[in-house]
Amino acid sequence: MISKLSLKGFKGFDLLEIPNISRIALLGGRNNVGKTSLLEALFMFHDRNNPKIAFMFFPGFDKAGLRAGALEDRCLDIVKDFSTFGCVDAYIQCLQSNANEIKRSHKTKLHAYLSGKNDFVGLKIGEGAKAGAWDWEHSKLKHSKM
Repeated sequence: MISKLSLKGFKGFDLLEIPNISRIALLGGRNNVGKTSLLEALFMFHDRNNPKIAFMFFPGFDKAGLRAGALEDRCLDIVKDFSTFGCVDAYIQCLQSNANEIKRSHKTKLHAYLSGKNDFVGLKIGEGAKAGAWDWEHSKLKHSKM
């Protein structure tokens, strides 16, 4: 577990010291203050596949309180109302009706959606995010902005 962090001359940071990092830490701030740079530093230090480092997006509040979600949930929020998404739902229903168990329907739906977009065929969901498959300015993400 990472218990402290010191960055010197990394990206926009001349010097950043975080002396006490707990097991679960929330990172927030205004635009362009270095949140992503801090996360990149952590990923450069640790193995990218390390299960101890994970991201959770908090898309805002509903009647029950704070809603949690992952990248896949946010991407689904963006595209699920597109007319072509009906084709994705039909494909998933076809798979299920033919005795195919879908364990992670949100991921399966997004991969099916990406496969129908020429510029994004074969990309993983995160790679699609980097390549511009998702509209991060979409109104459904307004509560996710930091």
